[in-house]
Amino acid sequence: MTDSQELRQANMPNRLLSGKASLPFLLLVSVVMISMAFIAWSVMGRASVAAAPVFSWLINLGITVFVACAAWSQCIDSSRQGLSPSRIGSAVFAPLVLMAVTLPAASLVWRTRTANVEKLTRTELATPDALSFSLLLFTACLLAFWLGEGLLRPKQNVTWVQITDLGLRWRRAQLLLILVGLASSASQLGGDRTVEFSERGTQEGQGILVLAWWCLPLGIAIGFLFRHWESKPRLFVSLVGIALIVNSGVRSPLLLIAIAFIPRLIATIARSPRPLKVWATAVFGSYLLIAVGGAISVWRGSIRYGSPVTFGQALYNAAADPLKALTSSGLDTVDGLLLVYSLPANIVDANLLDLFKAVQTAIPSQFYPDKPEFISNIISRELLGYGAAGMFMSGPGYLILIGGSWLTAVVFFFVGGVIFRCLTSRRVGGVAWLILTYTLIRFVMGGDAFDFYQGLTLVAISTAALVAAHFLDGVRGRMKVTKPSSDRKIGVSLD
Repeated sequence: MTDSQELRQANMPNRLLSGKASLPFLLLVSVVMISMAFIAWSVMGRASVAAAPVFSWLINLGITVFVACAAWSQCIDSSRQGLSPSRIGSAVFAPLVLMAVTLPAASLVWRTRTANVEKLTRTELATPDALSFSLLLFTACLLAFWLGEGLLRPKQNVTWVQITDLGLRWRRAQLLLILVGLASSASQLGGDRTVEFSERGTQEGQGILVLAWWCLPLGIAIGFLFRHWESKPRLFVSLVGIALIVNSGVRSPLLLIAIAFIPRLIATIARSPRPLKVWATAVFGSYLLIAVGGAISVWRGSIRYGSPVTFGQALYNAAADPLKALTSSGLDTVDGLLLVYSLPANIVDANLLDLFKAVQTAIPSQFYPDKPEFISNIISRELLGYGAAGMFMSGPGYLILIGGSWLTAVVFFFVGGVIFRCLTSRRVGGVAWLILTYTLIRFVMGGDAFDFYQGLTLVAISTAALVAAHFLDGVRGRMKVTKPSSDRKIGVSLD
């Protein structure tokens, strides 16, 4: 073996981490992972485990790892070349499938746990056919999105994060969002936690209060997106805001804030010759996000049902067993698709027009009191005995319900990949990308028109903040009175 060959082999891990690995190399890594997992399963010799879901899980694992590595490699490489982010959506989508589908499904395939939805319905839903269908459908949707996102070539000198962000006044807008959000959060302190958590999602006519509260996580996310403009006071206020969000018992705002770190992660890896430490930090951050999300769910549920535990204790348990935190914290994406698979045809009267509920829900209740209910809420109430909240149907599951076929889900995600690439290949700005990615993640995990409504809500809040910042700038400009000094000549031009 020559010295150059030895050097190339020694640099293979670094090539993978720095985004310089080729697609054949990534495909080889995926095949090796599938083979190793298959050998491990064969050695275990578990006769009680059906072969079909095992093979489906292995296919899902291999393709998800391949798409994740390929997307991150292409994204980092395009960033290094000064191009628009190539397949940044797939770089988020694939790890999400790994976390919300592949890992939780493993314990169902190997029958080490019972699906949460089976405990509610007292019916076996995680059958070999249902598990195989769910895993293969998620794999097909991920591949469709990845292929759709790759149709367009990246454009030169286009970036999705700029300090000026298309010349818009995000710095002042972010300050307004923080102030409104802090005021809203402070007004909710000191209430009865049991009542607050029990009535969560049941209040009507409080849209303005909800919008005001969401100003805080959006402002924090924008701050991290632009590194708080190198302002330590702004960073400190954001950390205080994160503590208030955790105290509120709501998890989804933390996801919005976490997304804001992705551009910095990509840029750091693209600049670093040995990005192992950067990847280690990213993995630890993901682990911490899972642990905090699981702890919030357990802590909130314990208060709601009268057996409260401290948040510190819940966080310790979630950090000690993050896989259990994934499957027991309400992240029921796989369970929702299993439930959809078991439902009879036409159980709900829905079609593709159900997506317009995202717009209908935005209309104030005073003008539209009889708003249509979301599908996940209907199914969760009628079949699972839920209150106002709804179980995650998953994006593919929801599309099956409104489209009538798994093919609808695959086509929808392919078109979604094309649209995502079209938007991120233009100078839409960092905040627009932030909201778009948050909506994608919510829909893949949750699956309902409500996820698009949440995205529209963030668009409305950010737009209102920009308009208010522009108005205040105009008022400030009119209030300034420029007085020329006595020894300065005033020039007059007719140009």
